[in-house]
Amino acid sequence: MLDFPNAPVLNQKYPQPPVAGVPVYTWDGEKWTTKADALGTSYGRKKNYILNGAMGVNQRNPGIAVTANAAHIVDQFFISTVTDGTMSWQQVASPTPSGSPNRIRGTVTVADAALGTNQYMQVGAKLEGSRVADLLFGSPAAKQFILQFGVRLPAGTFGVSFMNAAQTRCYADTYTVAAGEANSDATKSIVLTADTLGTWIKDSSGAGLDIRWSFGCGTSLQGATGVWGASSLHSSAAQLNVMATNGNVVELFDVALYEGNVTQVFEMSDFAETLRNCERLWQSSYAYGTRPGTATNVNQEAAWDNGSTASIIMRNIHWRGKMRAAPTVTMFSPVTGASGVVYNSAGGVDVAATIDSVGDQSARINGTATQSWYGHWVADAGM
Repeated sequence: MLDFPNAPVLNQKYPQPPVAGVPVYTWDGEKWTTKADALGTSYGRKKNYILNGAMGVNQRNPGIAVTANAAHIVDQFFISTVTDGTMSWQQVASPTPSGSPNRIRGTVTVADAALGTNQYMQVGAKLEGSRVADLLFGSPAAKQFILQFGVRLPAGTFGVSFMNAAQTRCYADTYTVAAGEANSDATKSIVLTADTLGTWIKDSSGAGLDIRWSFGCGTSLQGATGVWGASSLHSSAAQLNVMATNGNVVELFDVALYEGNVTQVFEMSDFAETLRNCERLWQSSYAYGTRPGTATNVNQEAAWDNGSTASIIMRNIHWRGKMRAAPTVTMFSPVTGASGVVYNSAGGVDVAATIDSVGDQSARINGTATQSWYGHWVADAGM
């Protein structure tokens, strides 16, 4: 076990029995956290359930803006949208009040002044079931938790919704950006108790909690807030439509979710540790900071034989640690950047790539080529 300053004496797995005034320290596999002592007094910093809340890890789309539904702005945070307009999102280097160097920013480039009844603009984040299992969703013992986050928005009312993986259970709530906070950094929080009903994933088979920040939604997605239900609401009728005005800017940063109801000073997790956790869900052979589909031979995979006739050349590739599940694997040509192919160096052309034997640790790539092939891969085990 790792040492923790001023911690009580610990055996290999558990602390000593609770003593009034002495916090109970536990190791969650990442860091020491504390829970209530024998008198119910809470101490210390709790686990942040959000992964990449500082918006620092960006494997998929580094250095570019994205607009499409389901596109990841940074690892773990994605666009969820159906509108007649366009909002361009990207990671930006802009220090937050807590000192995090990055945030995500969306800019309306094509306005949609009147969203249809089922249209919306959201940013989402899905938390793996095993990551939030101890919040006890779907049970009578469901726990209270707090979501806190930083925003920069026009003045108005905005929604946040919490859903299960099937989106059959939902809790929507709102927060307000006052006139004096408009277009400046502000920290907001929402406190609620996890749902006692419904089906909630508790393992690594999928998302245990799906969180969405609403920046505009149609009337069929608006309703009563502050209560769990079988609907799929985004916000209340007071929701401001950010999409209504071309040039409107949205920023989200320093996102955290803690058990209990007490706000905490946001603390960045270690970049390398966050990257490793993100790679459980998505990783690639490209050098960090290089967008998939880039024509580059840096870190490329290669396979060859000594024959002089066309053959099927196979190579096993291994992931950097076990992934959440067997991923979807896509190959890319290092010469043209085309997807679904590898490059046949002997023939000087891209050739089809067949992928099989895919598991949470490796996959096999078959390239029909003469003598050799080269390629990059992307492995996606997202939820």
